[in-house]
Amino acid sequence: MKQSNLPRPGPRASWLMLVLLPLLLTACASNSPACLPVSQPLPAPPSMSTQQPQESYSARAQRNISGWQDKLMATQMMRE
Repeated sequence: MKQSNLPRPGPRASWLMLVLLPLLLTACASNSPACLPVSQPLPAPPSMSTQQPQESYSARAQRNISGWQDKLMATQMMRE
């Protein structure tokens, strides 16, 4: 049989492993309290008397983007 060149653990290391192993096993086996998710309450629904916007969000966004693009193109032409 082939002997390995690895050092053998001393009595102190063996004792330490024997003490730590049960401690680690009991720590893993303990029952932890169940974490319940905390959810925010739902906001109140909007009232039926709330006025609807005159133009849709998409139309207003498109108008803003076009305006910003026009301003950007104007500043780039001034640099040339």
